[in-house]
Amino acid sequence: HDLDINKDGWNTMILVMSHELLTKKRAVARRFMKAYLEGVKFVHANPAETLKIWSKEVKIGLITQMEKPPLMSPNAKLNLKGMQNTVRLLREYGFTKTEPRAEDVVDHSLIDEVLAGR
Repeated sequence: HDLDINKDGWNTMILVMSHELLTKKRAVARRFMKAYLEGVKFVHANPAETLKIWSKEVKIGLITQMEKPPLMSPNAKLNLKGMQNTVRLLREYGFTKTEPRAEDVVDHSLIDEVLAGR
């Protein structure tokens, strides 16, 4: 597949948390999400600096030649069309036997809580 992750609505970052973390340790999950959202905010406010830091941390100099970091939603919510594309590819390549609807597997409630200040 020839994919343009910035054009076709693909997600460049997908976070997965266990049901146990989300139900039994919700406060820990909220603190993690708050820190993650601060990182997303930094990426949007400082794209050139982000590329320098990323390049240094992973020791790949070519990263600094990118025009900008990969597209991320400013509120860290997944693009559901992009998630559906990911699910389709997972099925196509045999990683799953089913193709659930993105709306049924994506839960933005933790992000909503953090953005609401809870």
